[in-house]
Amino acid sequence: ALAAGAYQLTPRPMSGYPPAASQPMHPQPRQPPPRAPEPVVLHVYHLSGKKRIKFANHVLRMFGSGAYHAAVEVYGVEWSFGFKQIGTGVFPCPPTGCSQHTYKKAYVMGYTSMTPEQVQAVIGRMAVEWRGCTYDLLKRNCTHFSNEFCQRLGAAHLPKWVMSLAAAGARLEDVRDVGLEAKLAKGKAPKGTVSALYEGVTAMGKDGRGARATERTKCGDFARGCRRCCAC
Repeated sequence: ALAAGAYQLTPRPMSGYPPAASQPMHPQPRQPPPRAPEPVVLHVYHLSGKKRIKFANHVLRMFGSGAYHAAVEVYGVEWSFGFKQIGTGVFPCPPTGCSQHTYKKAYVMGYTSMTPEQVQAVIGRMAVEWRGCTYDLLKRNCTHFSNEFCQRLGAAHLPKWVMSLAAAGARLEDVRDVGLEAKLAKGKAPKGTVSALYEGVTAMGKDGRGARATERTKCGDFARGCRRCCAC
């Protein structure tokens, strides 16, 4: 029998390798390759299907323009914002698939380095902040949401023509409504869109000098009303 300790076990040097003591017991896991930036795409639609928007588009088309709906696509989902009495106004849909509007064109706004989980967290926070009841056609609409979402993703601001024209269309309809009310207050029947617009602008000009819409029109009322419309 071999006596204990008769042999001393010595590791044999392995040519081309470092000493065994310096090698890790377990191989280190490989780090995943860095994720390629994800494109952030703005989808623009022609507004359609609603009487108030049809009026806005009718007038804006005279100037070769139109009013728009905007949404942002990232990681294969399109996000936008709209009115809702209860709950969030943020909603998803397939890219280019918003059935309430007519699709126009896509614009790449930049790229985000966020992971899908990080993007979902951003959407979760915005869903709380952008409640449906806070929707305002002029000051807090889908274009404002899309602009903020792009910024949070690290992409560019929306083009001014996307945001300003939707508000311009809504503003023209407000002017028309003012004109219709002014005509009714005078006991006159509405005759058409152009007539209502003229009456509305004039009424806003009268209001600018502290007069009622039913008072006699003075020189400068229409010009004053135009300036008020442009300033809004």
